[in-house]
Amino acid sequence: MRAVPFVVVAIGIAMSLAAHQKPTESTINIDILVGSLDAHQNTCKAGKVEASTIFVVNPDQVYHCVGGKLFLHDTIGKEPAFGKTTVRVNAGQRVRWACKTHRFVVLDVARHSDGPGAPPKKESKAPERPFAPFVKTPANQVLSSELQKIDGKTEERYKAKFYIEGIGVVDPDLICMM
Repeated sequence: MRAVPFVVVAIGIAMSLAAHQKPTESTINIDILVGSLDAHQNTCKAGKVEASTIFVVNPDQVYHCVGGKLFLHDTIGKEPAFGKTTVRVNAGQRVRWACKTHRFVVLDVARHSDGPGAPPKKESKAPERPFAPFVKTPANQVLSSELQKIDGKTEERYKAKFYIEGIGVVDPDLICMM
């Protein structure tokens, strides 16, 4: 009988310690769907996909779905709907890209600072590459390293570059808050 209060106290201490541990890391999931334009339009109209989902027909036809309508990725900044498609990653989070039908490799995730449509270059505390290098073995799912914290207010746009087997290179954007 005397052991019962000790067990209750021990369980209470264990539960208290568990509540104070660092929560499990957060992962941002991004689906990559490869298929025909017609199939993507039907999937989009069905309305069961996230705006961050990447719809790929070929390297020149990469889309996002907002409000049941497909928008070409290249029209970012020209369409108000694209605010909903922007993937935002915060310090301490990881990104998991997944494609059920095609294997792919993350070639690079680098600052979006060159080329047409890129924001003007600016001084930034953000690193050129926000994640550790990726494994170059094709897979159906790739998980990034954890995004490191700089000061909690540094924000940078990055371009992710994928090689999808049988398709080619596609390059969606991410915004990282470090």
